[in-house]
Amino acid sequence: MTENCCVPENINDLNNHFDRDGAREDAEDYIENGLHKRGEKLIAYLDTETPGYSTALDIGCGAGALHHELLQRGLVRKVVAIDASATYLNNASKNAEKLELSSKVEYIQRDFALNPEIANAADVVVMDRVVCCYPELDSLLEPAASKAKHFLLLSYPLDSILERFFYFMSRIRHIVTRSKFRLYYHDPKRINRLVEKAGFRSVHEDRSGEWQLSVYQRVEKR
Repeated sequence: MTENCCVPENINDLNNHFDRDGAREDAEDYIENGLHKRGEKLIAYLDTETPGYSTALDIGCGAGALHHELLQRGLVRKVVAIDASATYLNNASKNAEKLELSSKVEYIQRDFALNPEIANAADVVVMDRVVCCYPELDSLLEPAASKAKHFLLLSYPLDSILERFFYFMSRIRHIVTRSKFRLYYHDPKRINRLVEKAGFRSVHEDRSGEWQLSVYQRVEKR
């Protein structure tokens, strides 16, 4: 796993907020139960409609369930997985060892939004439940889209009054508990505009619980 001797700088206190217990639980859940329903729906288009690709970039990879599944299904052959949380990356790396995938994954502890140059372009770029962790949408989404050669996969909160209220209450809770972490709600229409401006078109939409799932394909230039 690639990392500095010191804790890398990260937006929104991501390295400290996502703790060891949550990372271990997510990693164990994947080994015991397989990919969660949200993840299944998010990669469904790749699994049924497209051939396998060479590379994937998993931004905010967490405990690694999505890229582990992409590799095991043969949808990609190599992955660069980036996360600001050291504990989540450690658990993702341990699961890769258990699944005999270590040679196919490079783990990097960085905040991608601050260091987009650390990753090369990949055939598929995935960001599952990452957009809502960033205050500035453009600084995350634009460089992520620029790395995607063919597909960009996103999950983000649905556009609903209930979701907006939840994010408002979560912010109050974090303030009361003196947490430096915040959740951020971004307008799905703005997300779509930014992705389309980057040269993509929507090819698949779905929902899972409170999450909107979107798959975008790069538009070929004529």
